[in-house]
Amino acid sequence: MVRYGYSMAHDKITHLEPRDSHLLCVELARRYLLVNFGVVFGDVDYAFQIFDLDTVVKVADGSNFALNKFVNGGSVRPERGSLLIWDPTGEMGITGHVAVVVDATDSYVDIVEQNVEDTIWPTGQRYSRRLKVKQNSTSYFVEKWYDEEHLLGWATVDLTKPVVLNATTSILPSTSVVLSIVGISAAVVFVVLRKRRHDYALMR
Repeated sequence: MVRYGYSMAHDKITHLEPRDSHLLCVELARRYLLVNFGVVFGDVDYAFQIFDLDTVVKVADGSNFALNKFVNGGSVRPERGSLLIWDPTGEMGITGHVAVVVDATDSYVDIVEQNVEDTIWPTGQRYSRRLKVKQNSTSYFVEKWYDEEHLLGWATVDLTKPVVLNATTSILPSTSVVLSIVGISAAVVFVVLRKRRHDYALMR
C-alpha cells in the first residue's frame, strides 16, 4: 500500500513509494526533535531500533546528550516530546513504530504519528491517538490500542545531561538522512489530493 505523509514547509500531501512507507514515523520523530530540541538521533533502519540508542546530537555544535529510555510499566512517565516506541510484532510487525508524545496525564497519553491509522483529525483535536493509561504509585503503564502490539517504552531527550563520546564514536546521521530532514520537500513529488489536518501542526 502507498502511504502519504505531509511536508512541514508545504500544506500538501507528499507521495512516497511503498518501500519508504515504514520510514514515515521515523521521519516525523526525527523532525520533531530537530525543530523542538535542536537535536537528532543516529541512523536506524527501523523504528524499534530507536530504543537501542543512548544519545542524540545537537545539530548546532555537534555536542551529544543523553536519550533516556524507560520501559512501559516502569515508574517514570513520558513527557511532552518523549518518543513512544513499539517492537516489531503484531500490528507493528517487521519495522516497529515510533510516535511523539504531545500530552501525558494520569489517565491517558496523546500522541502524534504517521503511517498507522491515517485518519483525518476531527475539528479541535490535536493528536493522532489517545492511549489509555493505568497508573499507581510505582507504575505507569500505557495500554494497548491493538490486541497484537507491544510497546517497549519511551525515550526522552535530556538536555541537562551532556555525553562525551570517544574519538571513534559518532552518532551523526548520514548525509542522506540530513538531506531528508532539510530538503524532504524537494526530494519527493508533491501530489495534492485534498486539504487535510496533519500532525506537523504541533511541531512548533
